[in-house]
Amino acid sequence: MRRGFLRALGFLRPYRFPTAHVDRILVIRPDHIGDVLLITPALRLLRHTFPESEITALVGPWSEAALAHNPYVDRVLTCRFPGFDRARPQQGLRAYPQLRAYTQLWEEAQRLRGEDYQLALNLRADFWWGAALAAFAGIPYVWGFNVPECAPFLTHAQPVRDDEHQAASNLRLARAAATIGAEVEDVGTHLQFDFSAEDEQVAEAMLQAAEQPSDVTRIAIHPGSGAAIKNWAASGWHAVGAALAEDPSVCFLITAGPSERALAQEVAAGLPQDRVLLVEQVSLGELAALYARCALVLGPDSGPLHLAVAVGTPSVTLYGASDPARFGPWGPGERHRTVVSSIPCRHCGFLALPAAALPHHPCMQFIEPAAVTAVAQELLAQTVASTRA
Repeated sequence: MRRGFLRALGFLRPYRFPTAHVDRILVIRPDHIGDVLLITPALRLLRHTFPESEITALVGPWSEAALAHNPYVDRVLTCRFPGFDRARPQQGLRAYPQLRAYTQLWEEAQRLRGEDYQLALNLRADFWWGAALAAFAGIPYVWGFNVPECAPFLTHAQPVRDDEHQAASNLRLARAAATIGAEVEDVGTHLQFDFSAEDEQVAEAMLQAAEQPSDVTRIAIHPGSGAAIKNWAASGWHAVGAALAEDPSVCFLITAGPSERALAQEVAAGLPQDRVLLVEQVSLGELAALYARCALVLGPDSGPLHLAVAVGTPSVTLYGASDPARFGPWGPGERHRTVVSSIPCRHCGFLALPAAALPHHPCMQFIEPAAVTAVAQELLAQTVASTRA
């Protein structure tokens, strides 16, 4: 019934004749920081193919900072996309009050109609609301993925590949859409995040205030994430920290977002107090500048771990319910490693579990501290060797 309703709704979309030139492009991605960082290779490709076009990214206010200094977009617009606001107790578009979802769709489409976009890319495969938004905004070319709920609103669709990394999916759709403008060239697939000189100054001042030696091996741990089921127990980080702290040059930087402070404080409390700095209130740019000054970043699957990849700092990311084949670090495998839970039902994708259900889903606790330590020490050895070379 739902798909039938969306197909009927698709017939009501306004029609505009396609234009000969693409002067304005809208890119839609409703997710949070990590997933938005994964669209930066696609944005680079679009900018290279359409150098004179205005590219606008439509993202949630929760991820606006991920593109604040991105050189490939001209504007960043925000929308409180239904189903993605973590301030709400339930996640997912079906948990969002349906009437409000449709009234908001109409309001946002009206806002965008006057922008005169000729091309839109709905980069999240299952996000029918974004596809419908582009369609009802009167955009003549709407590209997306061939999901039944999205198809009625698309003019061009790419097949969904369930085992494909999200960054690769973004690139594939952007490359297909870019063929309407010019021949597509290879311009690199790496993630990108640019921080400002002010961000660097804040980061440097913060580290100097900690009065740590200038020649320390700084290791950042970001223990939190956007879903509690992805978090590893503080005791695991304590064990890893104790092993890494056997090297007297190692100091720790524990980072946290507003909702992750309790876990970060617990992790910091179990590490050598004369060698740990807890950072709880920084901007995304300042966090990136801090990570750029680290030898290694550790943590569960989260936006900050993708940020570490984007600034080129080696990383170790822990995975349980989320799947590294689709959401893993998008960078050289020799610099960005994963440690995966051994529980048989791993990578289930069920991230929005209520707190009461978490004790029955201990997937992250099947990760052994020794495994994390071994990978971290291997990466640190490579970093020291490359520095000396």
